[in-house]
Amino acid sequence: LKGRFDFLLDCGDYEKTDKQHQEVVSEGTHYLKPYSKSVYVTLSPPILRNTDKNGIVLGGAETAVLAFQDTLLSLKSFNSARWAVFLPNKQALDYITGLYAEQALTPQVHSVHPFDCIQKAYEELQGGSVRGKIIVDVAKQDERTTRKEP
Repeated sequence: LKGRFDFLLDCGDYEKTDKQHQEVVSEGTHYLKPYSKSVYVTLSPPILRNTDKNGIVLGGAETAVLAFQDTLLSLKSFNSARWAVFLPNKQALDYITGLYAEQALTPQVHSVHPFDCIQKAYEELQGGSVRGKIIVDVAKQDERTTRKEP
């Protein structure tokens, strides 16, 4: 990645790698704009891993120390590192889908870009004057860059 960002959502599953939590957060916050109150959010906090490995008391203490370290690391550049834990909620998603189907909920879309043109989407965002969302379609490739096998 090139450039610096206001918000970074890290969806990586680091349980299957050799990386330590602090290494992951340090690498992630590196891509935030310094001194701009940018936010790094990970969906893979070490809470469950620590309590499974060390029990509730020691695992909880280790998690608290990591949270404190994440806060200090991000405060050096006036940014924020946060952990998010979520549970998928089918009923809520079905409700929102229904609102969209009934056109009671209409997203304001500025433009849609295929994933392999993400740089163009980023440049469009940086250009300003954007009204609505810039969408990156991860399932679609630009026909000009898609290679066809003979």
